[in-house]
Amino acid sequence: MEDQLAEAIARFDYPPVTYDFIAGCELSFPSMIDLDHYLQDQLLSGAQDKLKDGLSGILYWGNYRAPYRDYRIAKFRTGVTSAKLHLEHPNLLFQHRKIALKPQLP
Repeated sequence: MEDQLAEAIARFDYPPVTYDFIAGCELSFPSMIDLDHYLQDQLLSGAQDKLKDGLSGILYWGNYRAPYRDYRIAKFRTGVTSAKLHLEHPNLLFQHRKIALKPQLP
């Protein structure tokens, strides 16, 4: 099982990239865990602009090779409102802390 997991991780060929919406440029990270930490910091910062950028960054990464990537991100960024982020952010934060503090046992 561990060998299969190691092989799957080694074969994972998705670039650890996202977008810096303030600087207006792509960001490349040395590893997926570094990308994950960057996005997690944005999502859990408590600031609505960083939350919006973090969610947009996830869309950028998840649609990196898709030809409609930029359209999908622009649609999200123009459609999401501060009120929606305000309503959803506490739930996101609560769920993250709940998972981090009380992991499910097998």
